[in-house]
Amino acid sequence: MEKKPAAETESAAETKPAVKTSPERKPAAEAKPAPAAKSDRPAGKPEPDETTETAAPEAAAEAEGAEERMEVVALTGVAAATVVIDEDADPDADAEGADAGDDVGRPIDIVQLYPRDMNIYGDWGNTLTIVRRLQWMGFVPRVHDVEVGGPAPRRADIVLGGGGQDSGQAKVYRDLLERRAWLQALVEIGTPMLLVCGMYQLFGRSFDTIGGQQLTGIGVLDVHTRGESDRLVGNVIVDSDQFGELIGFENHSGQSFLGEGVQPLGMVRRGHGAGNNGQDGTEGARVANVVGTYLHGPVLPKNPRLADYLIGAALANRYGLMRVPEVDEPYTEQTRAVAVTRPR
Repeated sequence: MEKKPAAETESAAETKPAVKTSPERKPAAEAKPAPAAKSDRPAGKPEPDETTETAAPEAAAEAEGAEERMEVVALTGVAAATVVIDEDADPDADAEGADAGDDVGRPIDIVQLYPRDMNIYGDWGNTLTIVRRLQWMGFVPRVHDVEVGGPAPRRADIVLGGGGQDSGQAKVYRDLLERRAWLQALVEIGTPMLLVCGMYQLFGRSFDTIGGQQLTGIGVLDVHTRGESDRLVGNVIVDSDQFGELIGFENHSGQSFLGEGVQPLGMVRRGHGAGNNGQDGTEGARVANVVGTYLHGPVLPKNPRLADYLIGAALANRYGLMRVPEVDEPYTEQTRAVAVTRPR
């Protein structure tokens, strides 16, 4: 679990790069709709004045939608016309102007789990990276925030969850348990997910906090975590069979141990980090298209192979694309070259 913020954050490059294509992918089954939410109003928002809402429902809805879009533009620097938060949009509709036979110009729905409380060390940058790379490939990203007590979107092509302080993790825990069936159903149909630090722990089997409380996770990953007094902090380099050299930053007191047969995301390079627990050399965990990790930074801007894996799985699931666009840009390699020289 996270306590102290770190200064290291990064964002994706603004310049539009060239696009090429990558090998074939097989389509997967379509996601089941999310269960009905217990409330249409996010937690923390007061109920509106009944007279005002009755007198001008359209104006109120328009103002609320404009506020949401302003928040997205402020955080991403992307025009609201290309990053859409719209729970009423047809989740199966192609983007406006896109030809039904095109591989580009169509929407991809990105779900952020609890960004209000689980967004430390720049983990929102993972969403920004997915948004940017989808735009460069010609697709239209639509970002949906899932907050405590709030509605879930009807469609989820990619799910992202970040780390948080102890208080943030405590706030989202029970709400996450109520969404367990929905999330497990998404896992079963191959929905790609990236779960960082605190969310990685809660997607595991159980978590014994340093205060003596035992939290039951939603069980997507066969991982047990226990809180310790010593924090594992520093820059990390991980060697992954699938994604090559992964670069990130860790800061966690929870130590995670993988169940028998669970595949790690990779192995920590000697002298370059602690990983899951500082003992067995593993970092993160994998199951289906789910990736759990302690890598912050955020992790995706410096690791495009991992980002494009999540995007590629989403495009295959939703559109059955046989040729998935792949971004070709120089900035990531420049960033990685600097990052690997940083001391532990």
